[in-house]
Amino acid sequence: MVSSMLEATQALFAQVRDLEAGYTEQVTELALHVLEKVIRNDEDVDMPPETTELFTDKEVVMSLVTGSHDFHLQVLDGREDRMTSRVKTWLQNTIANLLQEEEKRNRDRVIEINHFLDKAARGTG
Repeated sequence: MVSSMLEATQALFAQVRDLEAGYTEQVTELALHVLEKVIRNDEDVDMPPETTELFTDKEVVMSLVTGSHDFHLQVLDGREDRMTSRVKTWLQNTIANLLQEEEKRNRDRVIEINHFLDKAARGTG
């Protein structure tokens, strides 16, 4: 069950990465469109001066978009790793607890059997 859950999780994270790639592609197109407008000094560009300064060089714009994409992928990788790690830790703890409970149950039964045998030996002796 854990393996199938991890496989499903990996598939979902792959889908999210694909969505992130599509998002980055759309942001890139939009950023380049805004860059063209800023370079042409179009009047319909309504941005603060600090933001407009970012749209003066294509390399800067592409660097910002790439950095954003890389950061998003880093966050996704971290979440996937954390989830995988937590599931594996949970599984190890669950198995350890089950083994401990089974060992305790086994010991209790052995004690019960020994107690029964002691009573039977005293009753017949």
